[in-house]
Amino acid sequence: MDEGRAKEAEALLREVVERSEQVLGIEHRNTGRSRTHLGRCLTLLGRNEEARAQLIRARDTVRQALDPGHAWIRDAEAALKQAGNGPSTTDATVVGS
Repeated sequence: MDEGRAKEAEALLREVVERSEQVLGIEHRNTGRSRTHLGRCLTLLGRNEEARAQLIRARDTVRQALDPGHAWIRDAEAALKQAGNGPSTTDATVVGS
């Protein structure tokens, strides 16, 4: 994806996350999933610090909302690793602990 398209996608994904928070709530699994997509987009744009912040929130949301091992959890963790911060128990509460 070229940078122009990624910037366009970022704007749309921010809107999706905002509306998802308003309609479903900030802790809803679909809000977390949308936040994962936003984080991946930010990584493509080279904005890794901002991407990590979004992806940590996404990972934590889907961890709380879904069963351990769910594909969305794995996806959020992979996206976070790609953004330069692998899964960690130090930056969030782990479900089941």
